[in-house]
Amino acid sequence: MTEFEIAQVLGDVPRWKAVLVQHVVMDGAQARARLRAVMPGDPVDEPDASVAHAALAATIKDGIETKRLGRLGFVRWGDLYSRRQAEIMLDALAIIRGLPHPKAVKDRLAFAVIGCAEMPAFLSRWDRTVLKPFEALANHRYANTTFAVEMNPLAPAGRGTLAKRLASAQKSLDWLSNQCGSLPKVKRVLATDTRVLPKAGRVVIATGSSKAQPIPNDTVQLVLTDPPYLGDVQYGELARVFHLWLSVYTPIAPADESAEAVPNSTRGTDVDFYQEAIASCLAESQRTLASRGRMVLTFHNTKLVAWQALAGALHDSGFDVCAMAVVYAENGTDLCKRNVNSMLHDLVLECCARRRCPADVQIALTPKSVAEKNLVAVGLALAEAARSGNAGELPALYGSQLKRLGTTKRTIR
Repeated sequence: MTEFEIAQVLGDVPRWKAVLVQHVVMDGAQARARLRAVMPGDPVDEPDASVAHAALAATIKDGIETKRLGRLGFVRWGDLYSRRQAEIMLDALAIIRGLPHPKAVKDRLAFAVIGCAEMPAFLSRWDRTVLKPFEALANHRYANTTFAVEMNPLAPAGRGTLAKRLASAQKSLDWLSNQCGSLPKVKRVLATDTRVLPKAGRVVIATGSSKAQPIPNDTVQLVLTDPPYLGDVQYGELARVFHLWLSVYTPIAPADESAEAVPNSTRGTDVDFYQEAIASCLAESQRTLASRGRMVLTFHNTKLVAWQALAGALHDSGFDVCAMAVVYAENGTDLCKRNVNSMLHDLVLECCARRRCPADVQIALTPKSVAEKNLVAVGLALAEAARSGNAGELPALYGSQLKRLGTTKRTIR
């Protein structure tokens, strides 16, 4: 573990001072991690990984999220990793490429290695309350820490190691095999390909924009969607670190973030762009939905403008809300949600085509807490605004519904 020397970063890559070492000791047959102070001979003077591979020497381009890295002095992607950490991952990917196994098997192994990229040595945060490291992208933000943890991908104990990632992959495969009896056949297509009707026992995975779905009209019974929560998460910028490591494993086209359905001032996209993008995707789901089909959508946001945009997108795509429920969805002990007024619930909306939707909205679970009442109130306001096509009335409707539910405390503004 290293402390960040802030005085050293002016105009240069951060410099770090090692203060603690985690080593593994055997407690009977159990490997356990122990912390101790740095001692002479410990391999702690480790350079960054910018020279380990050409991809790691690439400059971190400025963005809403990536500028957080720039403020800490990180200039290149390799600045985030220790050289030994990067070399382990690079060697692992090279070995996987040369294995005499089917491509699908090698790809799954590679994804486990690439997953280690979320715990770079100089950006993984140590949590003093639970005594473990957290991923650099935990809580959907690049970390801002001056007390970082270097994860050893080859360690027999610890969080995020390659052994644990492979074990988790095997556990998931065993579960799928037990549930399905036999593994389903998977067909991969592009979103722009000819429309495909999935058959029993077969899964179709389409990559691309949801604005174009390769599915025939009136065939889908259930659409499950989790649209971006306005600009709360900059998915494209957070994914850049994984795209970088994926490009090390196999040639890929540069990711096009221009169509990402989030407001982003760096790209010049706003709330109107967000609403139009969501509406286009939902309209395509409307086309594919069978006559008795339903769309289930989950959402939360503390900004009324986000709910107004969603109401507009639902209206423009021909959907109405027919039922809703509030569910507990977030961990209140997370660092970014601890001791702050954060939203810990999601509003789950059941939607159907406007011409087939009943007039009354059903509330599946009676709201009890202030947080639950606020989400139900804004959900009912959204349903009315989406039906009328007047998203501008949503704030007033929200206030009225709050009073009807017996509270005046607002958590959404």
